[in-house]
Amino acid sequence: MGRTRWNSVEEFGQAVYKAALAHKSLNSICGDHCSGSVKGKVKSSSADGFSLNLVSTNLSSVSQSYLNDNTKIQRVSASPYAPSSVDCSGNISVTEVIKNVDWSYSKYEVHTQNSTSFGVNGSGEYEGATLSGSYNQQNNKQTDKIDENSSYKEQSMTITIGANTGVVDFYVNNYICSDSVNLDVDYDFDTITVKAVCQYKDKNTGVIFNGGVHEHYHVTLRITDLGINPNVTISTPLLFNVNYKDEWPSWVIE
Repeated sequence: MGRTRWNSVEEFGQAVYKAALAHKSLNSICGDHCSGSVKGKVKSSSADGFSLNLVSTNLSSVSQSYLNDNTKIQRVSASPYAPSSVDCSGNISVTEVIKNVDWSYSKYEVHTQNSTSFGVNGSGEYEGATLSGSYNQQNNKQTDKIDENSSYKEQSMTITIGANTGVVDFYVNNYICSDSVNLDVDYDFDTITVKAVCQYKDKNTGVIFNGGVHEHYHVTLRITDLGINPNVTISTPLLFNVNYKDEWPSWVIE
């Protein structure tokens, strides 16, 4: 079975709900819980909402692909991890200690902005996903006149800038994506749970059962049994919240 396209999760859910009620009415759901003569007849039945069960989506892969193609790179100050610049235009080499960049404020998130009047449960990603921050991390370095010492100690490293190199500028690559876009996402649902509020009465005398207390019941139906394809593609509004830096400062020779 292929996929069908819907304009929104709300549109799909309402279509499934309508089909579910045609298959199993609220009155029928309540009627399944009649017992004996005292609670022998449904007095009233009303809607109590519904939910869809989501098995899987490709939200993460779709979002990651967009992120890889649309992340913006900004050069920001290397301070306090490295000096802004070092003048090594003289005849003496210079040794500098560079620190590891603080990643504690990094964010790699995407949030869906689906608006639905019902619940979506299950194991599939629905409200958002965590992305990888490994997008093309660039550590652009001119190394012909700068020796990067491989001895890393306490989240720092030592570099030696050769004599007559010139002015070396240090910076950190900052990767940002805060886009709000609509992307096609595949969703695989399997069931709908329909909820009902029920009141009962004596089937012979009409006396209201248990003071007319409202009882809550539900039934779970397979979407395929309702004649609807549960595998769908929906244009989904996504908001990216990605902001991280390279692990180490980069440098360039003027």
